[in-house]
Amino acid sequence: MAFAVVKGLSLRATKVDRCGTPLPGLANRIVTDGFIQANLDPNMKDANELTQENAAGKECVSDRTPPERRWWNTELQLCGVDPDLWSMMLSWARILDYDGNPIGVRDRKSVDADTGVMFEIWTGGEGDDDCPAPTDDSIFTAASTGKQYGYLAFAGSEFVSGAIPVGAQVSTFTLTGRTIAPKNWGRGPYNVAAIDSSGTPGRLLVPAYSKEDDNHLLFFRTPVEPPKPTDGACELNISSVFAAPNYYFGGPASEPAADVAPPQPICNGKKYTVAVSGTGNWQAKVGTVPSANIAHTALASAVQSAIEALSNVEVGQVQVVGTAGNYTVTLDPSLPALTADSTGLTGGTVTVTPL
Repeated sequence: MAFAVVKGLSLRATKVDRCGTPLPGLANRIVTDGFIQANLDPNMKDANELTQENAAGKECVSDRTPPERRWWNTELQLCGVDPDLWSMMLSWARILDYDGNPIGVRDRKSVDADTGVMFEIWTGGEGDDDCPAPTDDSIFTAASTGKQYGYLAFAGSEFVSGAIPVGAQVSTFTLTGRTIAPKNWGRGPYNVAAIDSSGTPGRLLVPAYSKEDDNHLLFFRTPVEPPKPTDGACELNISSVFAAPNYYFGGPASEPAADVAPPQPICNGKKYTVAVSGTGNWQAKVGTVPSANIAHTALASAVQSAIEALSNVEVGQVQVVGTAGNYTVTLDPSLPALTADSTGLTGGTVTVTPL
């Protein structure tokens, strides 16, 4: 199978430690299309010629050790200064505005070698196996569209900024570093590969790192669409997202790792508490669109399903946690406000409070 690489469509950056372990945090993942180019150049240890001459000046021993890749020198060219991405890569402090929003960065003298960033890049280009001829009607219920993408992943550290040009021109910015082995990335916290013939998105089929190969990157073809750009950095959650039975590496009694990654918290979402009293049914409303009736005893998962079923909401744009009658609802920031209709309740009401 051959495929072309013609465009960089999307880049996701995730904060990791020096071993490639994802680091939970409020601003530890970001998706952007604001990059011009990502370049990887191998840093090699040269071959070593081993020779010995005898007393007559002739070679009596001749051998050599082959060259080895030490790491890849990385270069990322950006269209502009994204405070969150610069802070993640360079470990520079962010400058915040009056409302706590990042508006800039300030540099630091030392270069951080204790943390790094895992980069995942989706590329375009046609492949030999794009749009295969269907053999049955399962194509109509497949999870993927048939389009394929290139997927490149590598972890880097020791990033420094290049020149910062200011002039009568379009300014671009270059950040350089070196790759590290993604030993503890495992199968990753995201769904990036097909796990069945229907193209169901799931985690990497095998861990990103092979001790035998001591690899620093991986590159393959995937039907999983690139993630959409985020509005700044987002929370990365591991411990509470990857909870039983969805384990990251595996469970305490040798339970297997999850094949499908649970959803991460909605990026910069709008949060509400919803308190339901009385008995009967109520309706959630996103903007002016009401949901189907929701029982006053409904579990959080049922409330989420009811909101996801709205015509102006897509799956993945709402998350609901809590217990029956007391919920915390998070909506994608692009959605209208959440309200509720309590006319179907007896002896109670629904109170929606923005957080």
